[in-house]
Amino acid sequence: MEVCPTSKTLKTNQSKTLWLVALFLGLILGLVGLFFFAFQQEQQAIQSQEDPGFVHAWIEGVRYGPNLTLSTGDPLTKWLARYHLPWFQKPHLFVSRYQANPGSLELWLGYQSELPNHPDLVCHRVGRTAFIDNFGQAYHGFLDVLPHAIGIYLPGYDHSASELICTLHWMPSPPDPPFPVSEPMRFFISLPHYVRKLPPAKEIPNGPVVQTRRGVTVTLSHVYLSDPQFSDPDTARNEITFHLKIEGGTLAASNVLTTAIADPFSLHRSPSAWPPARQPLSISDPYGFPLISPDRSITPMYSLGSFGGPLQEPDGAVWVAPVDGAGRSTDVVRFRFDVRPRGGGALIPFDMVVRVHHDASV
Repeated sequence: MEVCPTSKTLKTNQSKTLWLVALFLGLILGLVGLFFFAFQQEQQAIQSQEDPGFVHAWIEGVRYGPNLTLSTGDPLTKWLARYHLPWFQKPHLFVSRYQANPGSLELWLGYQSELPNHPDLVCHRVGRTAFIDNFGQAYHGFLDVLPHAIGIYLPGYDHSASELICTLHWMPSPPDPPFPVSEPMRFFISLPHYVRKLPPAKEIPNGPVVQTRRGVTVTLSHVYLSDPQFSDPDTARNEITFHLKIEGGTLAASNVLTTAIADPFSLHRSPSAWPPARQPLSISDPYGFPLISPDRSITPMYSLGSFGGPLQEPDGAVWVAPVDGAGRSTDVVRFRFDVRPRGGGALIPFDMVVRVHHDASV
């Protein structure tokens, strides 16, 4: 008995349809599984803590400079919001109010107050600082207060560290009195791994570094990193002092307070033929991150008997640079600056790598 061709064709079409349906369902299940996997990974990165009856707090996210912007929400919610389908809670956008350094970070904490009549809270450090890294080095953080969220800005840290620990407690937001106070909470931040760009200290001469360009000789020496200070959170964590001797020119940097600027009683006349100092003097750490914030200036160290002028040593004037982000790994730094030739003309750039001594004396 022969099989009807029409019946055979119908069975073939049904088989193809089943395969297409199975393929489509497999694709949908795969995408759903991918979304849930990404959501699970993100949820695992979120740390949440609670002081019952006081506050429930969690990490919204961490971003690294210079663009400190955070968009929260799981991948599915973000996708829905992108295509104007906000079926769930819309993602939040956090933008730092600080002028971020490339080597900085900001930690955003979300919270839900459980205190009656106190919907808004603020957090503060428990000890002398809010942050400490896995080497035991401490850092000051700066608050960035948002509705039902708190940002904590860190202008710099030792980029050889692998983890930061933030310890804080919560209290009612001003103008309410700062009590009661919650139990301390501790949040852990896994830091990115960075590749060192400068050679180790043992490969750098221990003495002065000398360069000569276009008849100008620069000697950089006695580079010292001070111990960290925590008495004033608004000042830099450390200072780098250095001796700079320039033969045949003068230092030209936009972030340097020169003798004429520092001393309002001294005369200062700059020939119009001299090009202006547009570039700042920069000091970068072994990982290539700048240590001097854009809003800080390098100043001369003054001697007791020479008001208005830097301390002059046989090996050059002594300068002080406020730095953030220096630490145990800062054994070598890179200086970049311009020098104005004594006879005028184009500025001469200098790029010098020098060894750092961890000692406050000069």
